[in-house]
Amino acid sequence: MKIENLTNRVLTIITGIVLLILVGIHVNVNIFHYTSRMDADLASEALITTEIADNSFDTPDTWVSSTGDKLVSAPNIGAVFYKITGNMNLSIGIACSLFMMILIGLMIVYFRQLEFGWYEIFTVLIVLFSVFNVESELQSALFLWADYYIFYFISLYLMLIFYNKGLKEGKLSIWIWVISLLLATINGMEAIHASVFCYLPLLGVEIVRQLWSVIRKKTFEWHLLALFFCTAVISVGIPMLSAAYGTDSGRNIRRAGEKFVTEVWPAMGSIVYFGVVPAVVWCLCAFAVIGYLLALINIYKKTVKSDNDVDEDNNIILWGTLVPVAVITMVVLALTFTVREVAPRYFFPEFFILATGVGLFMKLVYRQYIAKIKVSALVAVMVVILGIMAGRYYYTELIAGDNSSNSDEMKIAEWMQDKGYEYGYTIFDNANTITVISNNAVKIRAVNNMKDMEGCKWLSDVTWYPPTKSTDGATVYLVSESAKFDFDAFLKERNPVIVDSCEIGRYMVYVLDHDYTVWVD
Repeated sequence: MKIENLTNRVLTIITGIVLLILVGIHVNVNIFHYTSRMDADLASEALITTEIADNSFDTPDTWVSSTGDKLVSAPNIGAVFYKITGNMNLSIGIACSLFMMILIGLMIVYFRQLEFGWYEIFTVLIVLFSVFNVESELQSALFLWADYYIFYFISLYLMLIFYNKGLKEGKLSIWIWVISLLLATINGMEAIHASVFCYLPLLGVEIVRQLWSVIRKKTFEWHLLALFFCTAVISVGIPMLSAAYGTDSGRNIRRAGEKFVTEVWPAMGSIVYFGVVPAVVWCLCAFAVIGYLLALINIYKKTVKSDNDVDEDNNIILWGTLVPVAVITMVVLALTFTVREVAPRYFFPEFFILATGVGLFMKLVYRQYIAKIKVSALVAVMVVILGIMAGRYYYTELIAGDNSSNSDEMKIAEWMQDKGYEYGYTIFDNANTITVISNNAVKIRAVNNMKDMEGCKWLSDVTWYPPTKSTDGATVYLVSESAKFDFDAFLKERNPVIVDSCEIGRYMVYVLDHDYTVWVD
């Protein structure tokens, strides 16, 4: 017993340190290296932060969003910090880190409800942090730069905490009802995503649980089913009644099989990154599958052999941990049977399945030994190795490898500041990126193309363009190779006065006598 306690303490300390290192690296990237992997979409999240801050913490009506306006997001929280710091990149980085901390905290509470030990919880979180590919867009969905979908999973784990509480106590307090319905309303006002990532999977799992109770001739429990039904209706109903539902959610029945084979399945297989320590990640995938199977077998045996209700702990382990599996099932169904475009970012719930499955495996083989060494301890050691290598990978790529200060975009920003130019235009792929890399020191806005010079109606603001903005003053136009043909046509058609020109990296820089861009409704 003393040796076991010592082993647990040592593993808790080691896994805790590795987790802190991984979290610290992510915080470092968000706050001090926000531009290390900048692109146009990520940059727009930083820019809307300033617009929200300048509009009394509300998204301005003049902002053209890509989907719907979010009520709770990194830009909304970042706007508060922007008012305090006046630093755009720092503010959005702090907000992303704060959301990450909240999710970590909720996951810790959730797994403590399942009576996981501390090193088991830390191991689960290390797995979650260690299987991202920095070259993909997936990190921006959760922990870095934008936290696009993190609020949905904050909502999910809060609801899972309520779920476990309801399973344990057999009732729900009025406060759980109020918070749950309010949260579903907020999520529903933003988009349909929350229903897929959170509320419909919860309802589905609870329906299965109730059917299992009916089969076993046990008492029907309505309180959790009623809560999840109400939240699911709200999260689906509100976006369907508004523009948040979108036009790309039409049915795709005839091509469902073809779409699954050619698009959905390949995207599912591209999520988990095996490149850091491939053998360890493959083993963890196997452990996760075994963990879920052991949980199902364990509960099935106890329910079949006993006339009594399953004990609370096993009940919670089964139903709560099945929800991430239900989430990915819902995602697959939604993408297969609708015309919505398949993108890898929709499958990032696989990370939660992998991490949770590994945790289940460790918990359910806790008393199993190989050569007098606990299996769960061996798994923890493997995960520690993965976490250390992943931390090294992230540090090398995102911190040590951050070359944004020497990029062509930064050189353009510095040139403009040296020359006293503040405003400019280029195509969408480069415009917001340059603005954010300069930390809003220069303002480069997007145009649809360099021939017509019409303001881009995508992640932009009407006030950035004439006629709302004044046309007075020298204005910079940045021409990349892909836009050269269009810009030559613009020069020929409009014959503008060129005040200055030069070449910086992959851009030709032209300074015209005034602003030739216009916003066309």
